[in-house]
Amino acid sequence: MAVKIIEFLGMNTHALTASEYQSAEKLCPYLGKTCKKINRELEQKPMCVVESSGGVPLIVCEHRLLSTDMQNPTSYQRSRLFEISQVIISALALI
Repeated sequence: MAVKIIEFLGMNTHALTASEYQSAEKLCPYLGKTCKKINRELEQKPMCVVESSGGVPLIVCEHRLLSTDMQNPTSYQRSRLFEISQVIISALALI
């Protein structure tokens, strides 16, 4: 299956220039620190989301939705957790 990278280190690749790609720091915006894929023995590309041949976006990073490192939540994590809590509270109000 042919895929296309559409999110790299949290950045939309459609708007990413070659110079931005080269100068991109290896920081994961979802973890708030260096991308864990870069630290592995066999270096992987720090991609978050790819697009399938059918045009469907597929999240390929385990930290993309919500980081597993919750010791010091990032602003992204706090925002997503707040949104999730609002959905849950709204659903409970209907019960």
